[in-house]
Amino acid sequence: MSAVLKIEGEEGVALANRLATLKRTSPEDAVIKAMRAEVARDEDIQARLARIHQLTAEIRAGLGEPLPSSTDHNLLYGDDGLPV
Repeated sequence: MSAVLKIEGEEGVALANRLATLKRTSPEDAVIKAMRAEVARDEDIQARLARIHQLTAEIRAGLGEPLPSSTDHNLLYGDDGLPV
């Protein structure tokens, strides 16, 4: 079974042809390689974000008590009202 993907519009066709020229390949191969690279890049970003969320959850769990809220500025000032 053959699948068909149509690129409509002058810009899409021009970009596919330009990429094919730069890569010295067919427009189809150039578009497939570009899509693979974009998917790999997005998957890498998602994996990094998941790791960041995991690490921040571990850090939060290890703190024991919650951090002061961002509106609690008492830690920044001494009893005299001046910055510490």
